[in-house]
Parts: sequence; structure tokens; C-alpha cells
Amino acid sequence: MDPNKCNHIALCDSACSLTQTRNLIGQPRWTHGCSEKSQCATIAQSNPQGICSFCCDTELCNRNCTIKSTIAPPTTTTTMAPTIHIAQPPALNCYYCEYSSHEKECNHTTKCNPGEDQCYLSRIDGGSDKYNLCFYKMGCMARTDCHHYLSTIRKSGTAVMAMDTIEYLECCVPSNCNNHIIRTHPRRCKAIH
Repeated sequence: MDPNKCNHIALCDSACSLTQTRNLIGQPRWTHGCSEKSQCATIAQSNPQGICSFCCDTELCNRNCTIKSTIAPPTTTTTMAPTIHIAQPPALNCYYCEYSSHEKECNHTTKCNPGEDQCYLSRIDGGSDKYNLCFYKMGCMARTDCHHYLSTIRKSGTAVMAMDTIEYLECCVPSNCNNHIIRTHPRRCKAIH
């Protein structure tokens, strides 16, 4: 993948990395990700010319080859390169409610944490008790988490999110996009009157 075209974001515990390799016919390939700082010397050595193989420790610093806020390889004295500050977009705001009886019932909003780049609206399976209720949760979520839950729901019909079985999930941007009526409801979901 071209390092300038990556659009997935992950939260790294230690350091971000960008590593360049070549495929069997010599075309360049890049791997974006997280690395332990102890692996950074190996990453830098994997490309002796230092082109597009580095570790860094600022937010989104490994998004392309033009940003090189690199972490120096470990020596007896470790020196960090200057930090490049990247202007961050304003924080996303989303509707936030837990266990609402209707998706339009929520009127509380929250500012999303760093890394939470989408709003979500989910329907929780209320179980098969005699009331057949469905509940709704709304809030902020990372895009990678959204893709994971959506994939699981597509494969098995439900996903477990924070100990709740969800059967429907939407993720969206911009701010406050997660307060709307879901078009399809299972017949077993009864409204609370």
C-alpha cells in the first residue's frame, strides 16, 4: 500500500512505525503499525538507506514518508528527534445514551476521546422474555472497532459489545449524526409506552 493512502487508525501503546519492503518483482510495499520501542532499531536497519522505515512517537506520525519524527535507535544515550505537532481536527461530538427505549429519546451529547473518530447507534437485543424489549445505545467509537463489530454482525447476526448483545450497529460522522430513527425494526421489538 502506498504510505500516503492509508486510512486506518490504531492506538499504539509504545511507538508508531512505517516499514518499507519490496515484493517479489521489486515494487515497494509499506506496513503501518505499532511497534515496541525496542524494535525500532531493527526497523531502521531493515532499510539501510533510511527511506520510509522508521519509528515515531507523535500522533499520526507514521501516516506517510514525509513525516519523520523518528525515534533514535537505542544506544547508551538515546536522543529523540524534535516532535512535529500536527494540527488535529476538532473533537467529534456524539449523542450518548445507554439503554434508551427509543433511538430518538436520547438528548445528551458527549465529546469523544482521542481515537474515537465515529459516532455509533446500536440496538441491543433485550432477550426473549415476555416483554420483547429492545434498547438503544449511542456514543463514540473508533473506526476499527466499528468495522470489527459490523463484520461480526454480518457473519453471525449479533456481536457482544461491553457485555451487551447487539444486533444492529451504525457508525457515522460528522458530529451528532447518531440520533435518528432506524428504518427497520424486528417485529419482536416492542416500544415501551
